[in-house]
Amino acid sequence: MQWMSKIGLQLAVLLTVAHACGQCPQDLSGLLDQVTTNGLQSLSSLHDYVWILEVHVTRLEGKQKIRTVILRQQNVVANGKMYSRILKPSEEPSLPESEAALSADYRVAPFEKCESRPCIYPYAFLVAIRLRDSWNVRQVEEGELQGKKMLVMDLQAKNLPHPGYGAISGTAWVDPERCRLVRLQTTNAKPNGHDQAQEVFEFGEIKGNWLPVRIERPGDGRGHGRQHIVESGQEYTYLKFGSSTRIGP
Repeated sequence: MQWMSKIGLQLAVLLTVAHACGQCPQDLSGLLDQVTTNGLQSLSSLHDYVWILEVHVTRLEGKQKIRTVILRQQNVVANGKMYSRILKPSEEPSLPESEAALSADYRVAPFEKCESRPCIYPYAFLVAIRLRDSWNVRQVEEGELQGKKMLVMDLQAKNLPHPGYGAISGTAWVDPERCRLVRLQTTNAKPNGHDQAQEVFEFGEIKGNWLPVRIERPGDGRGHGRQHIVESGQEYTYLKFGSSTRIGP
């Protein structure tokens, strides 16, 4: 009768997860497919925004943490192209007044020649839209993130890095009501498992659309002299075009 108790317990876990799934498919591959599809749909919302990428590094010098902003870049998707330019240290991001203003000091990359996806877009998007190509789901459990119910997926890389460095395992937190990726934590390593490092990707609802918010890379404590990298990462902020200022297409 012990085996019946084990089966009953397993069924109870499956039913609990199924109830938590909400709008998400209940099978593992279907769940990953739906989360990836929703990520791809979010790409179209880039046409509605000027998005600002900030790259930063935090170092520990003695006992003091010092944050350094390395790069601030403003990006616009318009006219079938991706426009990007580096912001000056004291410059505030702003909405371009016209399409002509985009061509003045922006670096231009084609948009339409990359399988209907931007050739240059947030790294976090790249990770999100490649979920089903990059990962196998080992199991799904019900969990929480910041007090909200989530589906927690235990991930294993489909193609382990060889001979280079890459992702080997990960954990994804998915909003069960909208089946959208909220947080992804990946572990990267060499093929022998050495030199492991983590990346944490966070996503959220920005003015009605689901977009990347930040990437954090905890430091490994290594450095030179009294300087040690505590963490590095990227943050994304957005300005949304109004109906009168939106730039096509």
